[in-house]
Amino acid sequence: MVATQKLIKSQDRGLSNYPGLVSYHSFSFAGYIDPENKGWGNLRVINEDILEAAAGFDTHFHRDMEIITYMISGALEHKDSKGNEYTIGAGEVQRISAGSGIEHSEYNASQNEQVKFLQIWIKPEIKQSEPNYEQKAFDESLKNNNLLLIASKDARDGSISILQDCDIYASQLEAGKKLELNLSKEKSWLQIIEGELELDNLKLSSGDGLGLESKTKLELMALAKTHFLIFDM
Repeated sequence: MVATQKLIKSQDRGLSNYPGLVSYHSFSFAGYIDPENKGWGNLRVINEDILEAAAGFDTHFHRDMEIITYMISGALEHKDSKGNEYTIGAGEVQRISAGSGIEHSEYNASQNEQVKFLQIWIKPEIKQSEPNYEQKAFDESLKNNNLLLIASKDARDGSISILQDCDIYASQLEAGKKLELNLSKEKSWLQIIEGELELDNLKLSSGDGLGLESKTKLELMALAKTHFLIFDM
């Protein structure tokens, strides 16, 4: 059995249910408060957000946080106080370095369909930096039975940049396929978006998250077609 440091099962996540929005919280967020669960390393927030047609988040303020939006399905309209106005579609990744302060809003771009995405917050190495925005579309085929680097401190291999020594990988693994990843940092987090994955005889399903420490290698096998993220931090 894998040496589990923190296991958050899907059904144990926090839940916020508002008109037009359902949000599942892997870590303490908003009205979901668990003093023993405030993040993992520099990873502070993983929210699985589902917005109904035309619903969204009104203009609100952030400071000193790397805010990453990982789109799963649908499209999201973004506007911020730095003049950025973009639509983020499935397969795209957005990063806001909130730094000294930024206001933004997000809305489902569709009048007919839901939008689903992960909102991820990572504590930055540098505080009070100049607010900054980046968005990139990744070829979905590059995730198939492969680990695609989507974010890193040095923006290597075409990934977006973040102000923290954290590598984020995305993958879509077919049933029966295996992947290995050599970890370079102290902690890691595995987040299952959809499917079922096995790690050292531990089965993880849609919505589950697993935090590990001092583990140098991950050996993963998909028990069903599985979409997931790995944070090496």
